[in-house]
Amino acid sequence: MVGELLRHGRVRRASLGIAAQNRPQSRRIIRHFELSLASGVRIMEREPDSPAAPAGLAVWNVIVQFNGEWIAGIDEHHRLLNAEQVGRTASICVLRRSQDLSAR
Repeated sequence: MVGELLRHGRVRRASLGIAAQNRPQSRRIIRHFELSLASGVRIMEREPDSPAAPAGLAVWNVIVQFNGEWIAGIDEHHRLLNAEQVGRTASICVLRRSQDLSAR
């Protein structure tokens, strides 16, 4: 953080530009997608000009992986984002209805 403050005069953090909440998964979904965790992060809102828009992330998608790491909930999602470098491309695995999608 000190390096960010010295270089930019503020702390910059990576962001997808979404509002999200924890989302428990049903047993059927866990079996169908062979998920390692029983929950994920549901997208509730997406800013129009955010990094989530060109990646194709949409409201009601459920993020289950970020850069290959399983996400159990919003706290873990924030921890992984805070560790990410601003401007760097990340891989995200989301569930949309009955599809498993990967976005970059």
